[in-house]
Amino acid sequence: MTDARIRATHLIPPLSGEMRTLAPRPAQRAVTASAALRRSSRQLLAELRGNLEQLRAHHALLSAMRLPVLLAGLSDEGGPWRAYGFTDREVEVARLLAQGRRNSAIATELGISPHTARHHTQRVLAKIGVHSRAEAVARLRG
Repeated sequence: MTDARIRATHLIPPLSGEMRTLAPRPAQRAVTASAALRRSSRQLLAELRGNLEQLRAHHALLSAMRLPVLLAGLSDEGGPWRAYGFTDREVEVARLLAQGRRNSAIATELGISPHTARHHTQRVLAKIGVHSRAEAVARLRG
């Protein structure tokens, strides 16, 4: 031992058992902090799951309420969908597109070829000024 260490150990008395519990070691502090973070993260995760379930329930309720009204408006002759300049066939395609149908399902439903359904879908997208089916569905649903 060097002289400086010897002098330091004689000048600083060792901590008694009571003082050791008041001054935890860094590893003990890390374990305590880690446990607190785990408890906190579990609580936040449980709260998040609950909020997510509520959000899903509200979304389902709103979708169930809005879609029939929207679809009724799409088939209405004087409905707002005429403002886009849709033909009768494009109104039918837009109605099915708003339901999330694919071109093949639209073709089957309307008794036309998939190529023709794709053409009508492209015309609907162009007339409402969007670039994707997802944007179209969002716009058509309100």
